[in-house]
Amino acid sequence: MIYDGSSNINKLSYTDTGLTVGLIYQYEVEVLNFNGPSPLSSPAVRAACDLPAGFNSVYMVSTSMTMMSIAWNYPLYDGGCVIQYYSIKIDNGAGGAFTTLEASLSSSLYSYQIS
Repeated sequence: MIYDGSSNINKLSYTDTGLTVGLIYQYEVEVLNFNGPSPLSSPAVRAACDLPAGFNSVYMVSTSMTMMSIAWNYPLYDGGCVIQYYSIKIDNGAGGAFTTLEASLSSSLYSYQIS
């Protein structure tokens, strides 16, 4: 147990400090009343890290009439957690909204061919 809410039953949040960057933490909640404890909640799983940052824009490797090959570099800062995947999005060529071409491209790849 990391928090006992018996002194303030209206407190519905908890801030955990002193976490180690890169480790994955799981949290479960139990509610108690006169009759005893409830079953534990489903676990909430979170990693102690930030969003990736220092990601340079995508660049063109090659183009033809029917194909484009794009590439990118690994972000300068991974936030303290391993990069899981890349998502490739494209507009409609006329400045319209972006749509997803590839939702979960392997984190070991740094290029993509659009044909």
